[in-house]
Amino acid sequence: MYFFIKSLFKPEILKQLVDYIINEKEEKEHRFTKIRIVDGLFKNSRLNQLEYALLSKEDIMDHLIKFLDNRNTLDPLLSSFFCKVISAFISKFCTKTISYFKKNDNFLDNLIYHIETSAIMDLLNKILTISYSNERIDDAYKWFQSTNVIIKIVNVFNTSDKVKAHENAAILLINLINSYRNACISDTNLTILDEIER
Repeated sequence: MYFFIKSLFKPEILKQLVDYIINEKEEKEHRFTKIRIVDGLFKNSRLNQLEYALLSKEDIMDHLIKFLDNRNTLDPLLSSFFCKVISAFISKFCTKTISYFKKNDNFLDNLIYHIETSAIMDLLNKILTISYSNERIDDAYKWFQSTNVIIKIVNVFNTSDKVKAHENAAILLINLINSYRNACISDTNLTILDEIER
């Protein structure tokens, strides 16, 4: 088992793993196998090293989040795989993961662009309402402000004609209002709440 896990950390294997997660090249009947592999690798607490290895390879992480560059409607199943992986990163290595996202100017924009996809909306909700450690939470809220993320979510009602996008944007805004109102941590937080309630 040790040698199997160690082999996963090779850059070429990590890239192949990412390709397997986000590319739909296999026959549909193989999708169940993909589900089991993704769930097994990224829900197993003993494989924290795998997430850390991926996060430590920015070129591979860049390859992973390019999944969001697609301007067509995302495949729901592939979106769920992508979001499970990103959620695993956030759950196990929150600060390191968010630091990586902050260096990618288009990350939040791309999530908002695909807000009609339920898995993407759930991931965006997790990122925007997550309980950051106290010493980092102000930085997180400043990041949200600097990217105008709230305004961009509101603009979904003007830029998209898709009912599901409107529905998910409304649900996300309600969740954000409830989350930030309950937190009431700092002036930065209240500024974002004011921005939502305008």
